[in-house]
Amino acid sequence: MQAALDAIVSQMSSWEPTSDLSCFNALPRDERIALPEHFLIVLQSALQVARESDGGFDSSLGALVDLWGFGAMTPAGDPCAQQVADAFAGAGVLHQSCMLADAYATALMVMGPDQGMTFATHSNLAARFVASAEHSYAETLSPAFAEMLE
Repeated sequence: MQAALDAIVSQMSSWEPTSDLSCFNALPRDERIALPEHFLIVLQSALQVARESDGGFDSSLGALVDLWGFGAMTPAGDPCAQQVADAFAGAGVLHQSCMLADAYATALMVMGPDQGMTFATHSNLAARFVASAEHSYAETLSPAFAEMLE
């Protein structure tokens, strides 16, 4: 188990300067490197979800993620982001692939509840949206999610 986790860190960690991800991100545009099979699968999946969501999911936003404080750094504080967080509490996706569930959920969060629900319905994704309501939360389920509960 530890060897598998070490392999993931050596390939995918954005905090390890010698990881395959860090080396890939540091490459000039015209240079190429060989990628491990699992790294390539993750990269291809990220590109697939980015295409399907019209950029709602964008794995190239690492610097922005760090700026907002999600990359183990202190958040700079963005009132717009706080307003979004107050109005839209979350989105989740059930999928046979945890990796794709996470990517689609991220895309739905970026899209927001209305556009996200349209995308989830069109893509037959089992999605759950939670939005802030006065003194509570409101839950909305995509048709595919609701069908799973029947």
